[in-house]
Amino acid sequence: MSRAEISILSWLPNEILSTVMKGIADTSPPDLASLCRTSRLINSLATPLLYRSIVLADAPQIEYFVRTMNDSSGSSPPLCRYVKRLSISDAWSITTPDPDLKLSPRAYEAISSVLSKFSAHLEYLDLILLLDRGGALEFIETLFQDAYFPSLTFFRYIIQPQLLPLLSSFLNRHPTITDLSPIQVTDTLEPLPLEPILLPNLKTYDGAVPLIPSFNLDSGSISRVTLRWRRGNTDIERPLAHLGSTAAPDTFVGAFGSDTFEHSTVLESVGTHLPDVKTLRLQRTGSTARVSREETLQIATQLKKFTSLSELEVLNADARVQQNPDADREALLAWGEACQTLSVITLNGRECKLVLGEWIALQESVASFLSISYS
Repeated sequence: MSRAEISILSWLPNEILSTVMKGIADTSPPDLASLCRTSRLINSLATPLLYRSIVLADAPQIEYFVRTMNDSSGSSPPLCRYVKRLSISDAWSITTPDPDLKLSPRAYEAISSVLSKFSAHLEYLDLILLLDRGGALEFIETLFQDAYFPSLTFFRYIIQPQLLPLLSSFLNRHPTITDLSPIQVTDTLEPLPLEPILLPNLKTYDGAVPLIPSFNLDSGSISRVTLRWRRGNTDIERPLAHLGSTAAPDTFVGAFGSDTFEHSTVLESVGTHLPDVKTLRLQRTGSTARVSREETLQIATQLKKFTSLSELEVLNADARVQQNPDADREALLAWGEACQTLSVITLNGRECKLVLGEWIALQESVASFLSISYS
């Protein structure tokens, strides 16, 4: 990293720098005291910005970060106080041939040693750790057993099945969480009899399907749910039935592979258990074809179950947008007739809006599905 890249000046908005420099210019004459005051001002403004968000992806970065945190422990305030967002990923570390860059037990021990220093102020914790070796498991296990972040609002991590029993207690220690994203990378994940998970402030869930039945969502705070079915997740009814009995999200996103379900199959279950949802997105990967005419007619039948649906997206996420206005228009008319609360429909990558009784194509839209692929 170059000196310019790590300079705190590069993190300041131009408006602030302009104001500061104008203050120096207005000093008549500019003396050493004014320059020192300006230097301290710039430092106090930029330091919280510089350390607010930390991203660590290899061993040297972790070692440098830990050393910086420890060296500043005697300052007032210490730098650890400014860390609000922490992301640690070994995805790049897996592919590099350089052994000095790979995350090792030593690197995990180092980050564990300073974790408690900024736990009081941490709001965002993102752990994309794929390896079940090299100290990652021990790091997560210690985190789940001992860590407490009283201000934590966002948590994302890759599920390690052997550590699932510890997940419930960790989440239940953090009722402040509003956004949760547990990522399943294995095709199968056997449901475990986990301790009930209570997150009274949870607003967004995005991730693994098998964990949903463990959540007590009676608080009614959750507004958006994204369920990502893997090849081995064959159960549609149980997670959606649990959602329907304990929560009422405004937005539901179902993401699944072409070798698992059809759009209409998922839609049928969503209509049964979440009939009051307002925004619904069904996104299928692995299929390069348009949504077929047969399936659009099946979808029309299922849409009659919905009472408040205003936005619908049906997408084969890997398909190229193929223009077929007549087929799309037939589907739009059938869907609009079946569910008369609909005002926006995205089909085969094209977004259409109901304007004065007519479906008008707005533009080709980009799939909102985030496909996380690990090879």
